[in-house]
Amino acid sequence: MKTFVSIIALANLAVTVLHLFLAGKLNPALTVAGSMRIGAYAGALTLAGVGLLWTRLKRIGSFVLMIGFAIGLVIGSLEHFFVAGPNNVFDAGYSSWAILFDASVALLVALEIAGLWYAGRILVARPQ
Repeated sequence: MKTFVSIIALANLAVTVLHLFLAGKLNPALTVAGSMRIGAYAGALTLAGVGLLWTRLKRIGSFVLMIGFAIGLVIGSLEHFFVAGPNNVFDAGYSSWAILFDASVALLVALEIAGLWYAGRILVARPQ
């Protein structure tokens, strides 16, 4: 289970980096510094969680990953589905960048839900 959660977390981080690049292409108001700051926070939470997952502190690692997945899911859902603007998937348009952006949003939602589920299973599992 730790391996699966680690793969989900690292895939989520990779798609997040791609997503931030695509968001910058669609929304000029998102600066490179802003994208790097978001990416740094996501990377720090992901790497800390995955690292802790492979120590005796796997429940803490699972909890850290759940925080990262939940933050991404809540903020991403609000920003990309409920708030009007260039980051909304329904307002992004139909360019090649917008199609890739929409695909990255869908992939992130799936990875974050799966990550929350499996990290939660590690968190509540009985110690062995």
